Amino acid sequence: MELFVIRGLPDPWESNYAEAELGCNLTYGGNLMRIGNALANSIACDLADKKRASVGTDIYVGARRINNVWSLPDGLPLPYINWYPGQPENTSGYDCVMLNLYHTSWYATTCDQYARNICTFPIKK
Repeated sequence: MELFVIRGLPDPWESNYAEAELGCNLTYGGNLMRIGNALANSIACDLADKKRASVGTDIYVGARRINNVWSLPDGLPLPYINWYPGQPENTSGYDCVMLNLYHTSWYATTCDQYARNICTFPIKK
């Protein structure tokens, strides 16, 4: 079982992808949320909505392009994809993934964009 924390909501704190992943790890011992199925995608959107994220808010999730393949940050294949029509962007440098809360779908972006993010971490017994 995992717990979820949304970093940057409701406060206006944002980070780039590397800072987001590092922040999840150092603060919670976790990672950016890996979205493995449609239910997890819905949970991410619902969590952000409950924290009063505005419609159109984009959040980083744990996925990126590694060696020209869209993967989890550890290099494993994505178990689920939910790209917005016309995505992913195949432009060089668009190597990170954001979830758009309005469309509830993903798009490729540069990793230096500042955005909110969702961390997941295991429950410790």
